[in-house]
This record gives sequence, C-alpha cells and structure tokens, in this order.
Amino acid sequence: MSRTPVMSAQRAVWSVALVGLVASLLPISGVGAAEGNSVAADDSAVEAQAQAESMPEDSVGDVEVVRYAGSDPYELSIEVAQALVDAEGGTSEWVALASGESWADAAAAGPLAASLGAPLVLVPPGGLQTFTARPDFVEFLRSTGIRRVVIVGNSDVLPNHEPSVLFGLGMLPRNIQRIHGGDPVGTSVAVASRIGAPADLADLGRTVIIASDQSVADAVAVGPLAAAGPFPLLLTAPDALDPSIATFLTEQEIAHVVLAGGTGAIAPAVQEAIETTGATVTRLAGRNRSATARLAAELFEQHTADDPACADSPIRIGLVPDQYPEQALTAGPLLAQACTALRYAESGRLPADLHNALYLLAPRSPDLQLVIFGDRAVIPDTTVNLSLPPLRLAYVHVAPNEAGRGLRAQISVINEQGVIQHFPRTATSILSWEVSGLTDGRSYPQLFCWLAGLDWSPDGRFLTYGRDCGSGAFVLDTLSGESYRIEHDEYELMSVIDLTWSPDSTQLVFASVIDDPATEGRTFDSDLTHFSELFVHDVASRSTKRLTYNTDHDLVGRWSPDSRIVSTASHRQQNPGSPHYRVPQSLELIEVATGRSALNSSSHTIFARPWAIVWSPDGTHIGVRSGLLPDGEFGWWTDQAYLVKADGTDQRRLTPHECDECPYYNQHPGGGIIAWDSTSSKLAFRFSEFEEKGSGMLGPPETIRYYSLDLTSGMISTIRTTTIDGYEPWFNFFGWSQDGKSLLFLESTSQASKPLLLKRMIEDSGQVELVREIPPIWLNETQPVRGMPHLSQDQSQMVIVYQGRHEEDLGMWLADVEPSMLRPLIDYGDIVSHNERGAFVDFPDPLADRTWNWSCAADWSDIGILSTCEYRHRWAF
Repeated sequence: MSRTPVMSAQRAVWSVALVGLVASLLPISGVGAAEGNSVAADDSAVEAQAQAESMPEDSVGDVEVVRYAGSDPYELSIEVAQALVDAEGGTSEWVALASGESWADAAAAGPLAASLGAPLVLVPPGGLQTFTARPDFVEFLRSTGIRRVVIVGNSDVLPNHEPSVLFGLGMLPRNIQRIHGGDPVGTSVAVASRIGAPADLADLGRTVIIASDQSVADAVAVGPLAAAGPFPLLLTAPDALDPSIATFLTEQEIAHVVLAGGTGAIAPAVQEAIETTGATVTRLAGRNRSATARLAAELFEQHTADDPACADSPIRIGLVPDQYPEQALTAGPLLAQACTALRYAESGRLPADLHNALYLLAPRSPDLQLVIFGDRAVIPDTTVNLSLPPLRLAYVHVAPNEAGRGLRAQISVINEQGVIQHFPRTATSILSWEVSGLTDGRSYPQLFCWLAGLDWSPDGRFLTYGRDCGSGAFVLDTLSGESYRIEHDEYELMSVIDLTWSPDSTQLVFASVIDDPATEGRTFDSDLTHFSELFVHDVASRSTKRLTYNTDHDLVGRWSPDSRIVSTASHRQQNPGSPHYRVPQSLELIEVATGRSALNSSSHTIFARPWAIVWSPDGTHIGVRSGLLPDGEFGWWTDQAYLVKADGTDQRRLTPHECDECPYYNQHPGGGIIAWDSTSSKLAFRFSEFEEKGSGMLGPPETIRYYSLDLTSGMISTIRTTTIDGYEPWFNFFGWSQDGKSLLFLESTSQASKPLLLKRMIEDSGQVELVREIPPIWLNETQPVRGMPHLSQDQSQMVIVYQGRHEEDLGMWLADVEPSMLRPLIDYGDIVSHNERGAFVDFPDPLADRTWNWSCAADWSDIGILSTCEYRHRWAF
C-alpha cells in the first residue's frame, strides 16, 4: 500500500463559511482568473491561486469537517479505530488485525470486523514484537479494554505476536483467532466463512460482494457497503473465478452478487461463472474509480435508507483521495456504523455531483458533515469550499492566428473557480487572408470555419461541436483534451443532425445522409433525394453503428432513462431540404444495442414528432403529443395527448377529456404533455381550445384545462381551468414540485419590462400561488433584459441567464427559489465577448460591415451548472 508520509496524528474539526457571490469573481482580464495555454499544461498553480482568491469572506452557513490523518498508515488506522470505539461507548470486546503489507487481507477483514462490532487495525511487519515498538497500538488495546482478537492473514504476512504483546495484555489463547488462506483469494473466502450467513440486500436475497484482487480502489469503495450488511468481500483474479469462490456461492446459497468494477477490472467471464451458480449480478462499473465509488455509495444509501438509526443520523459523506484509496482501507466499519457512504476526491476536488449536492444541502442542513481520510496535502481545505455551485461553461475563444493574418477559434472551458482551459486540438481558422486577384487589389476572406453546436454530455466530461464549413461533427474529451471527428467505417457521413447524448453519457445518436444507393429517393427540383438514416456512436470505442435501413427520413427523438432505447420518427416526404418537414411522422422506439424495434408487434402506429414524447422516470410509459385524431386521421395543425406503454401497447387518448363538443381540427396546439412526477405515478397534461369566430375561424379567448392522470387508478382529475382573453401570457412548465403536490411554471408576457413570475399550481385546489418574481435587468432607462431561469435538481435554487446584445453583455446570476436577492455569478462580457471584440478590429472595408450573433444557455443538472456560449460572426456583403 501507499507509504506517502502525511502529517502527525490529528483529528481536526473546522467550519467552512459559505458566502454570497460577487460580480467580479470571474473576470478574465482581472484578478481571480487563470488561463492555461493547453489542457496538457500544469494548471495546479493557477488552480490553487484561483481557489485561494475565492475563499469565503462572509459566513452564511457551516459545513463540519472531521479529518483523520496519521504519520503513517498504521497510526491512521488507530485514529479510525479509536473513533469507532468512541462512537460505541469507549470500549470494545473485539479487535481485528490485518497486515499493512496486504491491502487485500485488510479489505476482506472489514465486514468481519463490522460483524463483531470491532475496529480494524493495520499491523506493521514485525512491529509488535516488543511493547515499545508501537506504544500507540498497545495503549489503544489497553484503553479500550479489548480482550478478544481476530487476526486476518497468514504468518508470512503477519507473524505471530501473541506471546510478545497479546498475552502480555492478559489475553487468553482461546480468545485469539487467526483466519487465513493460501493466498489473498483464499483468505477472503476463509473470512467470508467466518462471518457466517451473509445478509440480504433488499429483496435481492443473500448477497456477497466480489472485487478484483488487483484493484484496491474498488475494494475500498465498497468497504462501507460490505461492513453495513455485513456482506462478505471476496477477491477474485481479474480473468477467472476461483473455484473456492464458486463453491462458497453454492454452499451458502448466495442469491445475489455485487461485482465491483468494470470489465477491465473483472472480465465478463467472471460474471458468467458467477451467474452459472444461480446468483444474479449487480455490476458497479464507472468510467473511473471515482464513478465506481459513486455507484457503490448509491447502493450503500439504498441499503441503509430503511435503517431507523440512519434515518435519524446527521448527513455525512466520507471522502478519500482517489490517488491514495488506502487512506480509507480500514474505514468501512466506522463509516457503516455512522451511516456514511464513501466517495473519492478527484485531484483535490470534490466530484461534481457531490459538490452540487453539498452546495444545495449546506444552507438547509446545519448538521452536514464531511469525513475526510487524509491530510491537507492530499485533500486541501479548499476542496470543501462550498461558496459556489460547480460550473462548467464552454465557449468559443477567438484570437489572431500565429501569422497575424486571420483568426483562430478554439473551444475553452471555465469553471467556478475562474480557471480556464483552452483546447488547441479543437482550433480552426476562421479567415485566411489571400490576395483574390480582383481588380481592386483587396484581400478577401478565403475561409470561414466557425465552431458551433456546443453540447455537454450529462456527466460534464464531453462536448460535441461542429464546424459550419461542412467538416462534420466532433467530440471533445475535456479531461484528456483529445478531440476527434465522428466517422463510420463504411459510409461517409455527409451531414449530421440531431446529435443527442444518452443519459449515461456513453453514446450519441444522430441522423445523417449517407451515400448509399438504397437511401435514394426520386429527383426533386433536379436534386437527388437521400433519406436520412439513424446512427449511434459509442464514445469509449469511438465506433459508429447504423441503426436504420429504409427509404424514410429517420429523425432523432428522446432517450429512455436507462439509455437503452431511443425514440425516432420517420416520414417519406422526398424533400431535398431539411428532413424536419411537417408531414405525418410515425413514431418508433429502437433498441440501440441491437437496432431492433422495441415496440410490440401488435402496437398500432403512433403519429408524432420524435421529440414530442416524455418518458416516465422509471421508463415504463411515455406521454405523447400526437397528431393522430380519434377517427384515425392525422391532424395537421392540432395535437392530442396520449399515454402509451413503453412497448407501444395500451395506447390511451387523454384529450379532449370530458369535452365531447371540443373541435378536433382546431388550428392551435390542442393537447400536450406537461411532466411526470418523480415517482412515475402521475402525469400532468393539458388541453386548450379557442372560440369559433365563424366561417371555421378560431381565435381568442383561449380556454386551457390542466389535468393529472393517476397511473395506478387510471383516473383523470382536473387541476384547473383558465381562460386567457388574448394570446398572452405564455407559460413554461418546469414540472412537478419535489413533493408532487403542485406544478411549477413560469408566466410571462411579451413586455420585456415586466418581471417573469415563478408560480405554483396546487393539484388539489387548482389555486395558483406566486413563488417569486424574476426582475429584468435594465441596460439603460429604456432597454430591459429578461433572464431565463433554470431550476436546480432540488428546486431550491435557480441560475438565470441574462443575455444582452454584443455591446451590452450580461451574464449568469443565482437566486434562491424563495424570494431573495439575485447574485451575479459570471459576466459574459469578460469571458465571451471581450476577446472576440478585441480580435475583430480595424478590418478593411467591405469586411467592416459585419453582424454579430451570439447566445448563451445553461442548465442545472445533478452535477451542477452546465453552460455553453456560442459566438457567431456573419459577414454582410
């Protein structure tokens, strides 16, 4: 295990103050911002500087931090053991000992120690031969009143110490046990047998955990879960299941196995061998050790959720550096006792999802606590600075090229600490200045190649983008800095549209025209029509697979929550222009792994746009806004709301509801889907109609009815009926409130000087309540700018994007959902427009006549704020 020296033994509790945000926090040309010339550059110094400069100044909340560290791993294990004994009243009957030279033995010993209510202590080689070698250990045994010892490991890795120490403390030979096997795998099986019958994990039955004997990070990540069962932690070779493990699974009638690590850590053959014993398998496989630890923490929290002791305990999170997982090698029993999951800190930073959760929890949870394993050298105090939510803003950075004869654009990313990363591998030339040979002798731009279409993957690691000079779609890995073009082995992707990330960030689905004779249609206005086909791209392998083979335009819709299925719609309108043509489109659901239809063969055709569906969170149903009318015809200018099972069966028309006289062919939106609640038990939808004005014409006033469908009973209830005498205001629904009792929505009018109104519509009464106003920002006395809010996942805060013109850039602001002051977060002018304006100066006519178009967007996901700014320049001749 790691022998990195750390500070002397300590257990410090400190408070981290949270502060309001200041407008000048992230200026690029001022203090507090740091730029790196490339992603490969060493940014540690500038990051540390940015962290130091953003330390809080005014306290608005505290996060308690408990830190365990020692001068070596053995002292650290005693610190952790003492904390466990203290939590149990100051004494312990048992102690478990394992060699500090064998992390595998120590990992396997964790659930055994937990089953005995005992702490786990690491022993150095030959370190206990005399009383004076480790006086801290001897004092720990004396002060805690320990009388029984279980030693895990054979005498080669942990020599007999009974005569020299344990007997000297008055322990009897019968109270000293040793458990071991011929190797670490055998020892883990022997320890599992000593634990006895494993516990049940929910309704999955008797459960054990299996990790690779080559991955200490995975074994440490599942340590709290293993101790909480206790679930024995078995170790396996990466490529084969040891026969002794297979025998154990069979003899103990194991019904369920948690497999820690991806296929690179534990091969598929191991999982197959486990399944042959009759056990089901849950694999915890993240992209890296931090992601795997997150999955283990989620499973731990599910297991402990029904424990009354955990329900009443403070909110705690364990944290260990991902570079040194051994720091928490003995922490499993302590964390399990404290109902605390374990996460990895990534390069001295909190994982984004954890940072986001803690930022949102801190103001409302005074007992929030971080339990850190490691000293300040590996997890600095600034790691737990929660004054800002996590932020990743990607934008196009423009500067003169190296020759000074044009412009160079590249993607850059700034985080909440003001640290900027540039990604040179995305760079492209916007203008090259070459003499055109025209009689006026002027130079004109020969190349225009702007970067656009920036879109974050849900996990905030990857960016997709395009070049509007027709050079395809690209993926940027912001972690490694690598960028590559999406390609297919057989076909040239002549266009890529509707590029859409899967929820798990592993795949991209898109439509593209390809040079395949089978996709050719008739000639349209002298142009040969090619129908677009559907493709899926795997990010890890960088491979692209064709999903559809037909003479239809296939369009991309919505992914299922589990990233297995994607909706698409097709039509045969042979138009050489955009495939997004308003014609009847039949909905299809495709399994991306196989390319097969996910719809039951008995399903009826559903006419709907591919994006006009809303999946239930559990993936069992979809709400559909469809143009299919009750008489089976397709409505061109009106839609109805439908409920459909995920296999396409049990189609149910929801609108019009209790409105037999409602016209079906109104030229207005008609029915629509609002949102599912978080439990997938309720679906909110709406229906609107206008008054008939004669001669078949319709117009205001508009009557809007809001409904809730209870999926369990099938009953539909009316939430509210309202009439609008005109075309204003408009409503933008965020969805159900966290408690599922009301719908949150934004009300607005076309008057920019009026504030946006965040309201809630209560389901039981239909009453509408004002939550807060979102005021406009006045650039001057006559020009107000309204922002667009985006709610955090817990609906407690919002980020608001105020977007001005090029000359009057605004930015991103924060606010609580309940009425409070707006707080500036970032200034777009400093990071997006300043450099571009500086670059586009003193160009000769006719190039001086130019227009500027740029836009910024943001969303608040479970990993924080993901934002993009696209800045376009169009030349007017």
